[in-house]
Amino acid sequence: QALDAGARRGFIVAAFVLAWLQTLLMHDTEFLHLPQKMDPMGRVVGWSEIAAHLNDLRGEQQADILIADAYKEASVFSFHLPDKAFIYTLRHSPPSNQFDFWPGYPKEAPHRALWITGETSTSALQHDFNTITFVERVVVSFRGKPFREYTIYLCENKNQP
Repeated sequence: QALDAGARRGFIVAAFVLAWLQTLLMHDTEFLHLPQKMDPMGRVVGWSEIAAHLNDLRGEQQADILIADAYKEASVFSFHLPDKAFIYTLRHSPPSNQFDFWPGYPKEAPHRALWITGETSTSALQHDFNTITFVERVVVSFRGKPFREYTIYLCENKNQP
């Protein structure tokens, strides 16, 4: 049996109110008191700020290549950079994602690269660069606590392949 117009209208209003409340809670999750790693808003914190800082460092260090150690960081930073610069990723063997099939960073010398990584070891790029110099550590805070941490290195004087 079909619902009458009043019941239909009440159902639609209730659905919109419920959807609005869910949206409000998901965008202002502070009321939920979730742990940092489980808070969905933590995933969007700091990307544009780090990308702007990375862009400034690229100019200061005269880097012509940007390298990230994971595809997520490469794609998000590239999206947030003012010129949408291509960011290369480290290669995996066997390939673990689509970035492993894209062109690698240029092999001819000389190049200056900024490498943004979550790792503290520089061994992943030591075979391609003569010098790898620590530039700085960037910490993203979420609700006053450290949430994500990256190390930026300047990689210089690329070896010939």
